Amino acid sequence: MIQGREKLVGLYEPWRVWCLYWLTYLDQRGFGTIVTSGFRDLNEQKVLYDEWRAGRRRLPAAAPGKSAHNYGLAIDVWASNGQQAALMTFLREAGGETVRGDPPHIQYPGSRRYLGS
Repeated sequence: MIQGREKLVGLYEPWRVWCLYWLTYLDQRGFGTIVTSGFRDLNEQKVLYDEWRAGRRRLPAAAPGKSAHNYGLAIDVWASNGQQAALMTFLREAGGETVRGDPPHIQYPGSRRYLGS
């Protein structure tokens, strides 16, 4: 069962359906998927961005308005079985877009170009 499934609420609907399909597929194959973030409003993004800039976060955070999360076009997902790299490789090969240096982040294809990041 996908942990954090409720975090898929608020995503762009075609992206939500894609995420649900592939996370269910991977979960059934033993990855133990855990969604830790989905849609974020600009205030939430600012808090994360400020924390990252101050060195209080290990994972990067984009400036408000520059994150695919702010548009419902990204999720952060972890593999509870320790196979994070394999999980992300699979999601990238299934059509998602990854961001270097952000191991749990997968976003809607083309988001990077759209956001200019």
